[in-house]
Amino acid sequence: MKLLFMIPSLNDQLGLSELVNSLVNSYPLCSILVIDDGSEPPLILNKQILLRSSKVFLHRIAFNVGLGLVTSVAIDYFLDGDFDILIRLDADGQHPLSEIEGLILSLKSGQADVVWGERINHMTHGSTKQFFGTLTKYATSWMGKLIFNSQIDDWFTGFFALNRTASKYISRSHLERYCEVQILCICLSANLIVKTHRIHQLDRQFGKSRIGWLDGIFIFLRSTLMMILYALRMQPK
Repeated sequence: MKLLFMIPSLNDQLGLSELVNSLVNSYPLCSILVIDDGSEPPLILNKQILLRSSKVFLHRIAFNVGLGLVTSVAIDYFLDGDFDILIRLDADGQHPLSEIEGLILSLKSGQADVVWGERINHMTHGSTKQFFGTLTKYATSWMGKLIFNSQIDDWFTGFFALNRTASKYISRSHLERYCEVQILCICLSANLIVKTHRIHQLDRQFGKSRIGWLDGIFIFLRSTLMMILYALRMQPK
């Protein structure tokens, strides 16, 4: 099975080379696509890593466009190649690399089209912002159960894997800036097999969250409207 790792990055220079080096060590035959989403200064990859592997690629976008377009670029690259599985993970150190095998196991066996890295420690209440975020996650999970009969609790993870079938469905849509909920809506409404793999998300090692109050409210409203839209589309005429 040919793996393509997608790493979207905005000013994550500190953790990037370490992450890419770890992936090259663990998966020497994989390909790695780093997409620089308008970092200032532009991201660079360690020359020693590039010498070790000819399958590490850095694609720079001149200005910040968000995860939707970045994901679309990665999916196009994935579909244009002869890859079997696309894995998304971030460069901030939160995604446990030890869970990659668990993430792609059902895809390798043909038992799933999408495997979602569901965080078992994603509900936090330490601050008002975290409390509001947790309410958003509960509400989204409840709507997912109501609309899609899904058992997914964490719709906002950035750690997941897709096969070619799921990627083709996703590639037909214009992805929003924050696209995780939309990706699940696309796949669930197409009756693709979506499985979850429970993970314990690590503490952020590099950078900080760029999602503020207004972003959080925007994500909640867009996600709610997105799910309602797909619910209406799924109704028989």
